[in-house]
Amino acid sequence: MTKVELYGNLDSVVRTLISFRENGFDVCCDFNGHTLYSRDVTLDSAYLEVTGYTYRAYLQKQKEVMDEYRARQEKEKEEARAKKPEWIERGRKLIPQELWAKWEECLDIRIHDLYNGTEVEGIIQIMEAHKAGKSIDEIYSILEAQHHSGASYGIAMSIIRYFYSEELCNQLQAFEETKRNEAKNNKKPTV
Repeated sequence: MTKVELYGNLDSVVRTLISFRENGFDVCCDFNGHTLYSRDVTLDSAYLEVTGYTYRAYLQKQKEVMDEYRARQEKEKEEARAKKPEWIERGRKLIPQELWAKWEECLDIRIHDLYNGTEVEGIIQIMEAHKAGKSIDEIYSILEAQHHSGASYGIAMSIIRYFYSEELCNQLQAFEETKRNEAKNNKKPTV
């Protein structure tokens, strides 16, 4: 038996293995840590091996997961739309009046983007903490607790920089760099 390297999704790998079988070749390949054999592979057997579901059950499960995701996304959007008036008012206490219209435009965009406005509350909390005189350490703790991805962190910093304070963003980034360097320097060698 010959081992072959196949690339693509599970459907295309199975089709290729079946084609090998139909042409008289007995081959196998690894797919996500599972070995599939041309001599007896079917769409159902491959899906059952790799995902734990038959092909149809996998498609049904995938549909359910996507339906749940869409429902969750819509719920987050609804919640963000409901919070918009509060966010407008809280923002007006923090940002210059000449930026209020832009702030509302920004909220509309954030509510309808990938994050459904979920980062807006955190951004406002950071600005409020700074205005209340909290230390950079305390503000950074608030930021860190929000568990931003790289993209949402960049969005948050851009919004804070534009609407509130470039200086605060620079301080947070410097503080983060200092923490990163301290962690690197304090890293204990592994044996």
